[in-house]
Amino acid sequence: MHIVIVGIGRTGRRIVELATRDQHEVVVIDHDAERAAAASQDFDCIVMHADATSSNILEEAGTTGTDALITTTPDDAVNLMVMMLGRKLGARQLLSSVSNPAHIRLFQEMGVHIVESPHRLNGQYFYRAVQRPSIRDFDATRPEAFNLMGVLMQLRGELHEARRYYESALAARPSFESARRNQTNLAKSPAERKLGEYHIE
Repeated sequence: MHIVIVGIGRTGRRIVELATRDQHEVVVIDHDAERAAAASQDFDCIVMHADATSSNILEEAGTTGTDALITTTPDDAVNLMVMMLGRKLGARQLLSSVSNPAHIRLFQEMGVHIVESPHRLNGQYFYRAVQRPSIRDFDATRPEAFNLMGVLMQLRGELHEARRYYESALAARPSFESARRNQTNLAKSPAERKLGEYHIE
């Protein structure tokens, strides 16, 4: 089995430990140089010190058609972006930690098998979940999807694209308050804009 794991914190390390012990082909991606170097020393797997929200990096890691793509970072926005890219690349199973319970539905709509509150578990649950995924269809035409893409584009600094997605979300549902608030915040000057304020529920 080929498994791509994004995030090599405590939970990620446990997954890598279990997967390599069972002699699966494992590729790890982490943006932290120190964690990546430690994983490269400790485990018999490929380790990439890189940004997993890049489609090119995920392709280089072999995500296209991989048996499982797992994200365990504490940042839900990063996890969402990786899951969306992984789905586009044809990863067979998508699994992710979710730090904020309010975001669970967004992951579920993409067909992601989720694990809430990763700080309270030990990676073994994740590894077992690879054997029993829960895949559902993600409707990219829904206003929630447009709004989510707007948030992701804004996090990446692509403000024109973010504005376009918020407009699409409001065109599909004029009463969509989360998209309206995101659009209003984005329209402010950089000095007035509230950094870190995003609405996706």
